[in-house]
Amino acid sequence: MGWGIVAWLIYPVPIDLDRFQGLAQWSASILILWIGVRRWIAVSEISFLEISKAAWLGSVTLSVFVILEFVLANTAGMYLSDIFPFSIDKFPEADVFMAGIARPRGFAAEAGFSAMVFEALIPLALFYLGQASGPSRLIYGGLCFVALVLLYSTTFFLAAALTVALLQMIRMNYRKIAGALAVGMILAYIIAGNSTFFFNASGYKIFEFFDALNYSAAQGSRQEALAAAFSLLKGHPFGIGWGTVLQEAKTYGTPIDEMIGGTGLISLWLELAIATGIIGLLVFGTFVWKLLLGLARSTSREAHCCFLALGMLTIHHIGVYEVWFPMFWFILGLSQLVLKEERIIRHQNAIALSEV
Repeated sequence: MGWGIVAWLIYPVPIDLDRFQGLAQWSASILILWIGVRRWIAVSEISFLEISKAAWLGSVTLSVFVILEFVLANTAGMYLSDIFPFSIDKFPEADVFMAGIARPRGFAAEAGFSAMVFEALIPLALFYLGQASGPSRLIYGGLCFVALVLLYSTTFFLAAALTVALLQMIRMNYRKIAGALAVGMILAYIIAGNSTFFFNASGYKIFEFFDALNYSAAQGSRQEALAAAFSLLKGHPFGIGWGTVLQEAKTYGTPIDEMIGGTGLISLWLELAIATGIIGLLVFGTFVWKLLLGLARSTSREAHCCFLALGMLTIHHIGVYEVWFPMFWFILGLSQLVLKEERIIRHQNAIALSEV
């Protein structure tokens, strides 16, 4: 955190309110959503099973409302935001599928944001479902599957596939899994380019991302933000401080405004890299990677549930900034508690064996 403030001096522009806003967003997320919530869980002694039950209930509730919204949007032109005033902001027009079929978005401005809630809740709910009956699992799986298909977040399905593959690579034969993953991605690329349905649904996103020649032509897009981030990182490898991108992107005529057209970098990881530099990105990235390794190599189901959630959210945040979303930070803290509890149990077992 401290280096992101020191880095303000590296990029000598006026320190306005936007810089402090960026600092406040990151500080609140880390201190409250990560450290604060982690401490609260530890002190209150809430069990993982109780958290899993809450995740099950949350994901079922969200699934029902997403399905309901799909029906309302395509029959009456109404969305959940029209019924429940859960935001004072005016939401953008909802996306549509082919033939003008309206796409639900849940209790969020975009469908992808609701998908991120599922990324946190469904893996945690799996622990509770392990104790549930067969019919209960089928009903839960059916509800969530239908809701996710209707949301149609390409990144969710991609993140889920990559996370499951990564878990298997760490725990099993990484060469076979890596080979299968590579073949699968090549096939997906070919299908997306040769199928009108898949291209219109999500394939265009793949080609847009890899179309590096048009980075400067697509104003406000993720590929433009990626190109801007690399340019800034090359020129300022030690970072430019919290909120600087937000401030300069809103200031007409600045170099950053000309690079990204008044938008942000649309990525938590890119914002972190530009704010704290290569060192900051490597430090935090290494921390998350080691946490993922610990979860994957664990023998507990709790750890594997956390791995799936943390892996998917980590990948999804490559294309989503919204640092104030609680899901990533909550799972980060919960994962630490799960591994800490496992270390305590191992230590206690070792002591017990030594006394025999």
